[in-house]
Amino acid sequence: MSEVQWTLETDVIVVGFGASGGVSAVSAYDSGAEVIILEKMSRPGGSSILAGGALKAVHDVEAGVAYLTHTQGGRVDEQRIRTFAEGLYELPDYLQKLAEADGAKIAVRPSQGGAGVYPFPGADTFYTVFVQQIPGFEGYDWSSTGGNLNGQRLIRLLSDNVEKRGIPVHYNSPVKRLVQDGSGAVIGVEAQLEGKPAVIRARKGVILASGGFEFNEKLKKEYLEATPVYSMGNPGNTGDGVLMAQKAGAALWHMWHIHGSYGFKFPDFEPAIRIAPGGVRNDNRKVPWVLVDQAGKRFMNEYHPAPQDTMHRPLQFFDPDIPGYSRIPAYMIFDEEGRKLGRIANPLSAHPDHQYEWSSDNSAEVERGWIGKYDLLRNWPWP
Repeated sequence: MSEVQWTLETDVIVVGFGASGGVSAVSAYDSGAEVIILEKMSRPGGSSILAGGALKAVHDVEAGVAYLTHTQGGRVDEQRIRTFAEGLYELPDYLQKLAEADGAKIAVRPSQGGAGVYPFPGADTFYTVFVQQIPGFEGYDWSSTGGNLNGQRLIRLLSDNVEKRGIPVHYNSPVKRLVQDGSGAVIGVEAQLEGKPAVIRARKGVILASGGFEFNEKLKKEYLEATPVYSMGNPGNTGDGVLMAQKAGAALWHMWHIHGSYGFKFPDFEPAIRIAPGGVRNDNRKVPWVLVDQAGKRFMNEYHPAPQDTMHRPLQFFDPDIPGYSRIPAYMIFDEEGRKLGRIANPLSAHPDHQYEWSSDNSAEVERGWIGKYDLLRNWPWP
């Protein structure tokens, strides 16, 4: 290959500044590397800033291995499972060490019966740690997190650690291509460095932490079973890292395995909106609705143990008699008393133009026309 004219050199380039990118940058720096972060968007956070900020940990590595072995369905090798479980065991101490940067308070949330979602062996060993408070930090005003600031606190903690170490962060700097040498090894990236073309050398490595592909329609149609699948969160997640790694010869895995719920897509609001319940099911939470398909038939448990993880799967049913996806769209039905129980949706977005606060009793959405109001079910406009 011809000689590359490098614009900039460093040891490690981290592509993307969500939680994984922030941790990667801090860890590489603490291991003695010179590091820079390239972030496509104008702010940090990725999808992690919208999460509940609950970080899973385990009391016992072996019990963690047992649980994770059951959940992965034979798709992950034993060494990766063990390494992951060991990381979960070390996580609370690691988070407490990060808290030294800004005086953050780290809290533990024990869960009755453990924080494992499913009743597999080892579930009882799981518990939750999170960033409960950071002095002087009351949240970012450009990110809609549905009232849960724990994800924002986690990103702030990581940002403070990056800043404390003097790690350069370049925003509005999308990476376009991985640069490889004659043997195929990745030695750098081509990027738009704050609006200017740049070729940056990585003496030790490039870490791709650039998010998923939920805002890339082509990739969704390529890898996901159902269609359409609407997305929420960070519109910067267009699969850039997936495509670059693939072009460099990387193998892909688990591309079908999305983290998703069910929710709403309205013509006059760009992102999708998820149902309100999230996380591990709380049996005290009343869910007043049922879902029915296009023939008016109920087809799923609307609130199983992982409402934000796998609730999309019942909607993926392909009906050969139609043919088509008879549950896309599905219809949510609840009565007037159910409307008053609490908001049915939870808008989340990392984009300042996508913020929306859903009314606590759903009345504003009735007025907006997002929720239809009918005196009798037989007046419902069935297709």
